[in-house]
Amino acid sequence: MGLYGYIGQNENEQNGIYDEYIDWIDIGRHRYQNDDKGFFNGKIDEVRIWNYPKNQNKIVDNMFTIHSGAETGLVALWNFDEDN
Repeated sequence: MGLYGYIGQNENEQNGIYDEYIDWIDIGRHRYQNDDKGFFNGKIDEVRIWNYPKNQNKIVDNMFTIHSGAETGLVALWNFDEDN
């Protein structure tokens, strides 16, 4: 089972630029009006940040792909595998 999400654009907005200022990003937490609830109860194996939107199908298709960090559009990659 995976945890994935969209920041900036949703899966139906494939074109255009998201121009709203974001001053923080919470990974593993849902923040609503500074409420300290909504923490993810589980383990996060990897975090990827891309500079373009991906729809749900593309995310699921590549969920178990091992990336080197040199892929076009991949701007950040954190791998939390215990053996790496």
